[in-house]
Amino acid sequence: MNFFKKVSLKEYVSSVLLSIPFALISILGYFTLAPTMLLVVSLGMFCFALNFLIRVTNKIGIAVLFFFTYSLLTFNVPDVGVIGFRKVLTFIIAGLLLEIIIFLLKKRMKLKTFIGTVIAITALPMIAALLISASLTITFPEGLINLILVCLITSVVSTLLYIVIWHIIKVKKPLIKLKSYLGSLNQH
Repeated sequence: MNFFKKVSLKEYVSSVLLSIPFALISILGYFTLAPTMLLVVSLGMFCFALNFLIRVTNKIGIAVLFFFTYSLLTFNVPDVGVIGFRKVLTFIIAGLLLEIIIFLLKKRMKLKTFIGTVIAITALPMIAALLISASLTITFPEGLINLILVCLITSVVSTLLYIVIWHIIKVKKPLIKLKSYLGSLNQH
């Protein structure tokens, strides 16, 4: 496993390109969906794309780049309750949390990406709340608990859906070509 191998320009570009359509859907959802549905749809798609990117590249740092790119593209979309630089910081912290979990579990568990993604996505509302008001967050208001539960359910469902689809497409020719192009064909 080339977990610490340098991330190539191709992988950076693929991370940015993958975040663009999901960010556009989140932006369109902002104008058409209720806030809770926006959260579910945007985080569900984000979680699915994140799992795909991690699986295809298998490099440390790529998840943080994806979190960062997505947060910049959806800078003014309040899907996790914050906008602007607080949103960017929230996503970077969650991305770092994911990378740490994957690193710590890399040799111990086959489901490291599942566990890391679920924890990182579930932590988004808590991180956002801490950045807004740490003293209010410590009281754990009911709304925050509800947001955390929505994120937990969304990330579990999205990641399980990804796992099912991955097992169907992992041997398909276009995916094998993509993994070969990115240089991650024999890393799994």
